[in-house]
Amino acid sequence: MIKFKFHIKADNSFSNINPVDDNGGNFQASDKNTLKIILIIFGVFCLVCLTSFIGFFSIVFNGINSMKKGAEEKNEQWKTIHALPVLKCKIYTDETVTAPISGSEAAFYFLRIGNEHYLKYDSLRANTETQGDIQIYENFDYSMITRYPKGTKLSVNGNLYTIDFQYSIMDTLGNNNVHFTGKIVNRKEKNISMYAPFHSKNHQIIDHFKNEHPWISSYLEDIKGYENIIMEEYTFKNGDSIYIKGKIVDHKIVAFNEHQMYTPYKTQKQIREERGIQ
Repeated sequence: MIKFKFHIKADNSFSNINPVDDNGGNFQASDKNTLKIILIIFGVFCLVCLTSFIGFFSIVFNGINSMKKGAEEKNEQWKTIHALPVLKCKIYTDETVTAPISGSEAAFYFLRIGNEHYLKYDSLRANTETQGDIQIYENFDYSMITRYPKGTKLSVNGNLYTIDFQYSIMDTLGNNNVHFTGKIVNRKEKNISMYAPFHSKNHQIIDHFKNEHPWISSYLEDIKGYENIIMEEYTFKNGDSIYIKGKIVDHKIVAFNEHQMYTPYKTQKQIREERGIQ
């Protein structure tokens, strides 16, 4: 420790007070510079900590706002889709196409694409498919892959219209369960042993449509994409009625096509709110 002695002139002037160490030397200017450097480093450290603290909470805040905004946009999309006009159409064709899942001959078929979310069974009180202590929650896209023979026409209010669309939104009107003819579920290999076996035939069917739907492309081609994919099949015969979201433009039926805003992970709270569970 440096001890200081002060030599004061007889005239009692304080202007000539000079610190000296025990050896009679002046307090070195380098010691003052060292102190300044320490203070500067400490100040920079505090500034970095403060900036990191603000940045962290900014990311969290923006993330929460982004999730909230996404949920609101998805809810608005749901309202918009359900408000679209519905056309009751009757199928007219002499030809058939082969439905991919059932293998049956159909005048018209829809493929409904979805995926699964896995939740702890005891975390929700809802009627869904369960396997052990795992609860499976299914989520489906609005737009469906739509196939029919070339030259097929649809009748609306007794008038025949040509069609040329590959995707459509099948409305919930009508007894669509009567036309349900098959379902397949495929999961990536790391999920197979936990939930269900891997079916090579199912994979071949899904792979056939890999460029036909963005969710299938995500599952097959993106390593960070969907972990699983669901495909449901609905088939119709000549003369059957179908209900699709669409409109008539220039003597032609135009089907609406819009994909759901996808939420990769739904929290248990979100699913409770959707199902009205307290």
